[in-house]
Amino acid sequence: MDSFVIEKGKIYNISFDGKKVVSGWLLLITEEKKEYLIRQNSGLIGSGKYKIQRKIYKTNFSLKNYAIEGIELKKRLKKKSEYNFIGITASLILGAILRNNIPKNWIWGDTNLPINVITGMLNLLSFWLCIVLCFSVISFYRKIFFEYNLKKNKGNLVLIGKGYESKKYRENEEIKKKLNLIPVIMMLCFFIALTIIFPFIVQERLFAFIMTVILGALFFNGNVYSDKKTVNYKIIGLEKKYENN
Repeated sequence: MDSFVIEKGKIYNISFDGKKVVSGWLLLITEEKKEYLIRQNSGLIGSGKYKIQRKIYKTNFSLKNYAIEGIELKKRLKKKSEYNFIGITASLILGAILRNNIPKNWIWGDTNLPINVITGMLNLLSFWLCIVLCFSVISFYRKIFFEYNLKKNKGNLVLIGKGYESKKYRENEEIKKKLNLIPVIMMLCFFIALTIIFPFIVQERLFAFIMTVILGALFFNGNVYSDKKTVNYKIIGLEKKYENN
């Protein structure tokens, strides 16, 4: 049976330069001032009732001075979103230009109508291979980038186990027990349509990359944050030599 410990503490984002938040990583500082690094590329996947185990790491120097609270991150994201409006406008104009100048068969490919099961399965296979490859590259880059910044501070990164939030607490706020199912159902329908039905009917080709960007922005953006949230984090497979550090 795997050994585990339950650590109570607060979760923070990390910024090495005080300007840009590190995507895909969170810092758990316990009430005993122990520090754990959580590799978390998505805030939606594994949230709520159904938990997934995330990789837990330790390093040989303190990251407390690089911790950022969620409320500060919210302010930065709000300010950044104001500038993103220009980028969105430019993207819409560029998309219209490309749509009128790039052959449609490069973007969409052939439609699978009337439905052919084998063709549909091949479409799905190519689509999901594109998603898995892109997300794997993003995850690998985030890990390499994080390790690079640790090495600049003469630190290392050691995998010690896996874990998940076992229970949440909020300061001055009661936990809502009833889950609003409407947004969840809408998100689920959108996800199924975007990743199964649509790719099955249409050979997406270039549009598959656009879909990957959309899914990445929704489910794999690495921008996970919380405000004054205290958690009980269950860490499984914790190495003995780190328990008292």
